Amino acid sequence: MVDEWFPSAESSAPEPEHALSPLAYALIGCLFETQTRLSQTLQTAEQLGNTVAVALLPVHAELRTNPTWAPLYQRFDDLVLRGEHEVARWVVLGQQEHRHSQLLLKNALRISAETSIQQVVQNPEIQDLVQQQSVGLASEMVEEVREHAVSTDTFLERFVRHVLKRPQREDLPPPPVEVRLSAARLKTSEG
Repeated sequence: MVDEWFPSAESSAPEPEHALSPLAYALIGCLFETQTRLSQTLQTAEQLGNTVAVALLPVHAELRTNPTWAPLYQRFDDLVLRGEHEVARWVVLGQQEHRHSQLLLKNALRISAETSIQQVVQNPEIQDLVQQQSVGLASEMVEEVREHAVSTDTFLERFVRHVLKRPQREDLPPPPVEVRLSAARLKTSEG
């Protein structure tokens, strides 16, 4: 039984640094279960209190106006006031803890995001993928610039031929051999 709560180092594989013992997890689970059950109990008590208050309202009104019961009601009112102060203190404490837990959550999310980004950046497979995408994008940009350059060159040639009153060319001459060889090498390296 003790081994279940406190396993020995040689009986289990090493756990990550952030892993807790089963006892710690049990205590955390107990806290959350207590909060759930307390919430349910308070709802039931509130419903029961409302039912009893409605049933005793006529009796309460009669006793409240009777001077014989005045000292008892004074003590009861004092207890109610103390209870209200205690509940108000709990509300303030709850608000403070809520803000604190929100800050803890934000910090945990920030650390988680930073860790995830760091793991992505250090992953060689993702680095290869980004490099491949970058090369593909650069190749597309070079091709786009080349197409625009050819279009601009053709436009300028036609304009100059028109201004100089020279006849337009029917076909463009083939590119030089060096350009064709370079294009062939580029195609084989991409494929």
